[in-house]
Amino acid sequence: MEILISVAAKVAESLVAPLQHLACLLFESKTTTKELRKECDKLQESHDQLKTDCEEAVRCNGEEIREAVTHWLHAAQDTLTRVGTWLESVNDENAMTSWLSPYNWGWRYKQNKEAIRKKAEIRKLLERHRNISRLTRITAPRGIELIPRDNFSTFNSVDRAFKEIVEALENRGTNMVGVYGMGGIGKTTLVKEVGVQAKREGLFSMVVMAVVSQSPNIYRIQTQLADQLDVNYRQETEVGRADQLRTRMKHEEKILVILDDVWRKIDLREIGIPYGNDHNGCKVLLSTRREQVCVSMDCQKKVCVTLLEDDEAWQLFKQNTGKILADPSPELEPVAKKVCRECAGLPLALLVVGRALRDKRLVDWKLAAEKLERARLGEITGADTEANVYERIKLSYDFLKADPIKKCFLLCSLFPEDHEINIDELALYAIGFGLFDDGPDSFMSAKVQMECTIRDLIESSLLMTSNTRSCNVKMHDVVRDAALWITSEGEDVFLVPIPSDKNWTRSPRSNSATAISLLACPRNQQFSSHSACPRLKILLFAQSARLCLRDHCFQGMKTLQVLDLTSRAKAILELPLPVSLQDLDNLRTLLLRRWSLQGDISMIGRLSNLEILSLSGCTITELPMALGNLSELRFLDLSGCKELSNRYTAVQAQLTKLEDIWVPGRAMSVLVDDEE
Repeated sequence: MEILISVAAKVAESLVAPLQHLACLLFESKTTTKELRKECDKLQESHDQLKTDCEEAVRCNGEEIREAVTHWLHAAQDTLTRVGTWLESVNDENAMTSWLSPYNWGWRYKQNKEAIRKKAEIRKLLERHRNISRLTRITAPRGIELIPRDNFSTFNSVDRAFKEIVEALENRGTNMVGVYGMGGIGKTTLVKEVGVQAKREGLFSMVVMAVVSQSPNIYRIQTQLADQLDVNYRQETEVGRADQLRTRMKHEEKILVILDDVWRKIDLREIGIPYGNDHNGCKVLLSTRREQVCVSMDCQKKVCVTLLEDDEAWQLFKQNTGKILADPSPELEPVAKKVCRECAGLPLALLVVGRALRDKRLVDWKLAAEKLERARLGEITGADTEANVYERIKLSYDFLKADPIKKCFLLCSLFPEDHEINIDELALYAIGFGLFDDGPDSFMSAKVQMECTIRDLIESSLLMTSNTRSCNVKMHDVVRDAALWITSEGEDVFLVPIPSDKNWTRSPRSNSATAISLLACPRNQQFSSHSACPRLKILLFAQSARLCLRDHCFQGMKTLQVLDLTSRAKAILELPLPVSLQDLDNLRTLLLRRWSLQGDISMIGRLSNLEILSLSGCTITELPMALGNLSELRFLDLSGCKELSNRYTAVQAQLTKLEDIWVPGRAMSVLVDDEE
């Protein structure tokens, strides 16, 4: 009996737990469902917050969401949808069935069991949510390969520069390479292509690029580099951002940093670029218009980007003109080549002009050729104003530090196209124009200042050294056109006619002109009548034909400071001196060269402010004693005056401020025109 009681007790005990569980399933379904709703609310809140955080990361930082996070959001949304639908069905079923119905008991059992399962599913999702430590994934930095690139054309001149740069970057001892050249010559395109090729060939694991510009903004440069390195700055200060950027770059074993459009020395440490011993694997490639920047930045290698050769320029030009030059007509080809020559091998000019004339009619080409000859590129229909060649060159002009340097640059545009500008000749104009009045009151010191000014312009890629004579410089044709364009917009208006300008004296600009240069018009004969030029300060002639100046021709030029009347004819021509010459009270430079001077030369002695006088090559037998009254004269040029011999010393003795004299036995520096 006791055994039966013991067995019965154990059986009853084993049935208690299942019966209790069954009772919970039958009678606690409402509690379980209520708990499920609470878990759903928690899941909904977690889902919404995570989704908001992800959207913020994408919108503000451009980051990419990790796949695990995206999968969780989808799973949570799917679960919330399914559970929500199920809970609605539970409410509907409860409303339709009676508690006393045996069907209701069975349904509540299933309902509670399903609610427990779904609650466990939601809790697993919430646990996974708590384990999410990072929303975004670390992507491969973009670097330079995703920076838009211009069309890169390989020419011999470009290829030489390209190879020089790459060889320098491959050299272990070279950490800084400078690329310099005039505006519009293709430096940016070149350094971009070097960066792409260097990355592609494995020379560097990462290549990044930033534009510096005339007014360097450290914050903006840091932002450009960070975008390519996927750096999210945690600091707001430039110093804090620099530390973070430096740390990121040091993680790259070999990194190339390209700094484009650099105008002055910049501190790489302020930006956050590890350089030299700070990170031997980091190299810097910079582009600039100013050679001096390469020096000040301690570039171990300087590479000059030169103009395109004639055949290269023609090839690039044709590439940008469409189909019209693929098989040009006999009428079009010479006009097109003339237009191309006016661009003088400057890639930017070739691109802008070529695209403006793409598939245009012959009459449009002829009009463009005429406008380019007159330095009016901006008037060519279709030329891209935003990429205007003159505007790009004007940036270099605007960056020149001192006003005398700017004015000297503009003075160079008074010389004809492709002209070899003699520095001494330019100095005579510049001194007379008052460029160096703020310096020491000395002719020789002004010449030294001129040499420094010329060096600044060469280093700024606005002038080029001559291939023939060290004392000469050249101005690129397009740069010269840009200079004339600048004067057309500014205070000093320059009027520079070309030989085909037959009616230039009727130009309304002549009344407001500061300078008129007829150096490109050697057969000019139009300046014989009275001209009212109340603002004129510079007037230049280079005659190869007879010039008749009427006595009153200078009466309307009271402000004239520089007058160059030079003959370049092979034979010595007569030049009657107009009486109105003596009324030019402000004249400081007077060049009367290679003439048989007629009339009263002694009137020159009345020019009380004259500092420079050249009678080089003139057929004079003696100097009038009245020239001894030139109390401000600093330089007297009598070179080539063979008939004068030494009959000038008495006048020289009276010139108390004279610093330099070129005696008659010295050879003339004036060139003779090739034409008869």
